[in-house]
Amino acid sequence: MTKTINLLPWRETSRQLRKQAMLATLLGASVLSVMLVGFVYMLSSSNLEEIIREKKIIEKEIAGLGRSLIEVKGLERKKRDLISKNRVLQNVQSSRSEIVRLFDESVNAVPMGVTLTTLERKDNLISISGVAGSNHDVAALMKNLDESYLFTRAKLKEIGGSGSGAGVGNIFYMEVELDVVRD
Repeated sequence: MTKTINLLPWRETSRQLRKQAMLATLLGASVLSVMLVGFVYMLSSSNLEEIIREKKIIEKEIAGLGRSLIEVKGLERKKRDLISKNRVLQNVQSSRSEIVRLFDESVNAVPMGVTLTTLERKDNLISISGVAGSNHDVAALMKNLDESYLFTRAKLKEIGGSGSGAGVGNIFYMEVELDVVRD
């Protein structure tokens, strides 16, 4: 006689236990994956907030540097203006004695019998007009101007006689260049 053993309930129980274990594992993995996704989200969110905060700080720094750059450009413009004013003042300061030397040399170059009526300067060109007793006096004036260390290239532009009362004079007009070296 053979005995029959019914193994179906045991198999059913074993299947239920495996199913519960698998569901528990699946549930644990799901919870763990949700927690992992949440952690990654919080970490990326905090990194994103930090990046946004750093971006705002950098934008403020850029705006500050922009204002500083405008200020520096303004200061550079003022510096150029001051340098140009300083050069003008240095030129004026260096040319102060030039006018004294100009008149000193003019007086030394004018011979007896010559009277200067005008002396005009435009850059390094001096226009001279006056009255001389004779043509010889005008020639002597030109020679004296050419021999001077301050004047060069004396050119007679016009000469003519003029009768006024008792004396006759020669009215002349000439140009002479200044031999001045400037920085």
